[in-house]
Amino acid sequence: MSIYNIKNDHHPKMDGPILFAILIVIGTALTSKYPILGLLLTLMVLLVKKHQFKFESFKFLFVLLASGLFYLKLSTNIGNDLLLRWMLILNVAMMAFRSINIPLLGSWKKPNNVWLALGLIAVSFCTPYFHVKNNSYTLTPSLIPVSMYIVLHTILLSYLYHTARWDAQLYRVQLAVWIPLLMHFTYGNWVESRCLALLLYMVTRVPV
Repeated sequence: MSIYNIKNDHHPKMDGPILFAILIVIGTALTSKYPILGLLLTLMVLLVKKHQFKFESFKFLFVLLASGLFYLKLSTNIGNDLLLRWMLILNVAMMAFRSINIPLLGSWKKPNNVWLALGLIAVSFCTPYFHVKNNSYTLTPSLIPVSMYIVLHTILLSYLYHTARWDAQLYRVQLAVWIPLLMHFTYGNWVESRCLALLLYMVTRVPV
């Protein structure tokens, strides 16, 4: 089995969920110890994939911005903790638009689930506060405990991905939410794991 399957559009596709999961775990360990690697990976993804970004990929650009600001703050202490929280709030809230049909935003393959959209918006405002200092960070509760927020965040996004018909991308987006949850309860580095998983997803994503 090869590491990459190259399609005739020359976009690499990660070969199998096991390898993708291993990369998330190893990458999380490396970026937790050396945050500058996360910042460099963010810049690499922007440079390599920028030609694929269109209006419907605005969420990807927003993820890159949020990841870049997080790793920048973690590695250099340059940035603002409150800004990081609002970036995470907006990242989650934006996913609500993928759970309802809005003609002005195009013909995405998505369900029309108003309750899911409201749930995502509600959870987004329960985002914990960031406190970044000396190459480390802590999350403190806002409206609900941090672990409850992460569990709800994971379940809602997992359900959205399952119902939105992500086709060949499904196992990667599911791993990108569930592995960070496991990393949170084992090593307490949910943010690094979630950022890293999303960056890897974007690197290995085959446009559909």
